[in-house]
Amino acid sequence: MNNKRYHLFIGPSIKEISVMRDSDKFENGDDHYVFVNKGMLNRDFMRQFNNYNNVEFVHDHINTYLGNCPYIFDSISAFRVLEHLTPEEIRTFFYLMFTQSRHDVKMRVMVPWLPYLTEMLEDESTQLHDKITILHTEIFNTPTDSHKSIWTDATLDYYTSEGYWNILSRSRDNYENRNVYETIVFSPVQTD
Repeated sequence: MNNKRYHLFIGPSIKEISVMRDSDKFENGDDHYVFVNKGMLNRDFMRQFNNYNNVEFVHDHINTYLGNCPYIFDSISAFRVLEHLTPEEIRTFFYLMFTQSRHDVKMRVMVPWLPYLTEMLEDESTQLHDKITILHTEIFNTPTDSHKSIWTDATLDYYTSEGYWNILSRSRDNYENRNVYETIVFSPVQTD
């Protein structure tokens, strides 16, 4: 019987992976960690993980990887990545994650939330320069890694309308001193 647990991290930053490494999270040989990022991670940084047989770095689009993935995942984290996908890619992502996940998985997603961005723009205590920087980064983000979707209650309903995922919880989140993110925890819809 295979007791190995598989954990998927989509689009993590080097900072986030470093925090995990420093917490000795990779010491448990029963867990396998897959980091998928279509951007390039620093090769010197990745070499720090050569001693871990249970850490895997994948440089690919998440949907391409999931279409050929050999694992069924026990946990999924997608922080600040889904906004870089088109609406059709997001619908495909939700379907593929459903097919590649255990029935009791929790999928955590963090996205820039348009209502929070609007609130930030209306906040008179936020400096104009900060507003422009945050707005450019979280809505347009061109040309480096453009955002292709905007997240609101309506779009969240649209992406979950296929019936693959239930929303367990939602919360406002602060990342890099930007209080404009929504973290959503999903669980798969149970099928008979």
